[in-house]
Amino acid sequence: MDGDSEPPPFTPRSTWTPSVDTLPPEVQTLITADKQYFDHKFRPCRVMPNLSHEEATALQELRQNINIIIKPADKGSAVEEFGEFLNSLNQHNPSIKLKSTINSVSVDFLDTTTFKGENFKATNNLDIKRIRAERRWILRLGTQVPGGLNLK
Repeated sequence: MDGDSEPPPFTPRSTWTPSVDTLPPEVQTLITADKQYFDHKFRPCRVMPNLSHEEATALQELRQNINIIIKPADKGSAVEEFGEFLNSLNQHNPSIKLKSTINSVSVDFLDTTTFKGENFKATNNLDIKRIRAERRWILRLGTQVPGGLNLK
């Protein structure tokens, strides 16, 4: 080693830990009490789920179904051309073809009419949604639904 070289600015982290057996009993008791306190007081918080148990179970079943494609929500503000979106859906299963109607006022797709709104030409943002058909729920067979209807 050269006499002019400087020592490293940091030393490696030590792997040495004292043996618990060599500590006095008072220190061992204090360490145990502190560990219990910190484990109880500063334990990681549990995130409360935003789905009910039934919804989480239904979502898990949908994810396992190979006939269903679940796409992530667009959080990157990327805009997908509606025609490309429709084509990608139609390519998944050749026997099912989805159709849409796009005019100057609204977009009709599945059971939803989405009105373009007054600011569409300036912003390209759709404004108002209206569901044409009754709301449809994905339920397992045998599930009791509001109104007393039991799916079998």
